[in-house]
Amino acid sequence: MIGNILGYLDYIIIGLLVLGFLFGFFKGFKDFKKVYLSFPLGLAAGFFACGPLARLIVNIGSIYDHPLFNYYFSLVPNTEAFTSSLAGSEYANSISLIENGMNEMEIPKWSFGAIESHITISSETVGEAIASSFYNLTMIAILFVSIFLIVGLLSKKILKSVKENAGEDAGKSFTGRFLAGINFDINLSFIIIVLFTILLFVNYALLGKDLNSLDTFLVNDLNLAEGSYFSIGRIFYDVAVSIFRLIVGAF
Repeated sequence: MIGNILGYLDYIIIGLLVLGFLFGFFKGFKDFKKVYLSFPLGLAAGFFACGPLARLIVNIGSIYDHPLFNYYFSLVPNTEAFTSSLAGSEYANSISLIENGMNEMEIPKWSFGAIESHITISSETVGEAIASSFYNLTMIAILFVSIFLIVGLLSKKILKSVKENAGEDAGKSFTGRFLAGINFDINLSFIIIVLFTILLFVNYALLGKDLNSLDTFLVNDLNLAEGSYFSIGRIFYDVAVSIFRLIVGAF
């Protein structure tokens, strides 16, 4: 049932993005020469591609053969808090053990959400779980910056050439409409992240009143906190969790 629900969430988001692209495509741009898409195109490409690519790299062979993972694991203290096994533990108990370890390492609390949602080893020790998350996050950061720069610079060069030869109705041409569709999806993605963030704040308020039905739905039913496999919905959720933890941690 969890797999089906998670699939429905992914299909809903894909459906929204497809409809958004079609809406932008048919609408087009009014003044194509005033459109500046290099930055949002690079941002969107990095945002959507860095997570899946990082997961692909992290899952190549055994993670214990990856030098960067071993480097992070070498930084983890060899105390009981980090050698505790997560095997067979319930989700809430695993998170509690991991957060105890992060507290001992004096990791800022506002970063807990991002770290917890990017763990790729969840059935070994606390130390391995934390190291796997830092490895995953590092790969995501490297790939995001690389993709952002490559796509941003290439699109800037291409758009400059297109604009120089664009006519008055360029915004209604295929290229103009295609870019308008992408632009609409970028804005729609931002809205989805904002909605997820609002949902997390609602959940936070409900948990304060000992009402955990929404939390159970997000964590257990939608399985959004599980990071062992790819999900489009989780891409948006992970960003929302990071924003939520950043805001809550700041106060």
